[in-house]
Amino acid sequence: MYKVSISKDQQLLKHFYIDYRSSDLIENFNSGTNLNGDIFLDYDKNTNKLYYEGTQTEFHYFTTIWDEKYWINHTTTYLTDFWGNCLTSLPIGGGHPMIYWGRHPLDDVEFEVDNYKIYRAVSSG
Repeated sequence: MYKVSISKDQQLLKHFYIDYRSSDLIENFNSGTNLNGDIFLDYDKNTNKLYYEGTQTEFHYFTTIWDEKYWINHTTTYLTDFWGNCLTSLPIGGGHPMIYWGRHPLDDVEFEVDNYKIYRAVSSG
């Protein structure tokens, strides 16, 4: 999981998060002509927006490499301790987090996960 940011004079102007957690990435990063795992963006300093290179399509605040590159699969077979690192909370502002989690490693193998329970603690201090 990476936070990519654009700053000027040590002031954060824009940022986004991208999840690269896939063991399929190394083998398929460059899978042929024009299939490159890099992501190219344009930053418009007047509007403070990120666009896919050469377009007016705004880039997402959060994305994954397997959503951006169709030939890279979300495969976690060879990642060390994937389940321990699959839950991520991203700050979206106003004290509200965006919670993102990956697939349980036993899903589709031993049992099917059809829901998650999320608990929140409220306390002072």
